Amino acid sequence: VRAVEGENFSYNPNPYFQDVSPNHQLFKYIQRLKELGITKGCNSEGTLFCPDKPVTRAEMAVFFWRAWGGGN
Repeated sequence: VRAVEGENFSYNPNPYFQDVSPNHQLFKYIQRLKELGITKGCNSEGTLFCPDKPVTRAEMAVFFWRAWGGGN
């Protein structure tokens, strides 16, 4: 998110993911990842983000691809 938008961006204060509360240190970034279509979450329902799960190289490649206009 910072690479695409910097530090000053707006985001929905209502959590999209059940496992990321507004007091999570990365909440605003995770919210914005969802809003930009960079992530859809870690489960098929899109209700979890799994913030403590390591990101694979393949997942990170998809994040970059989506961040720079590769689609959803």
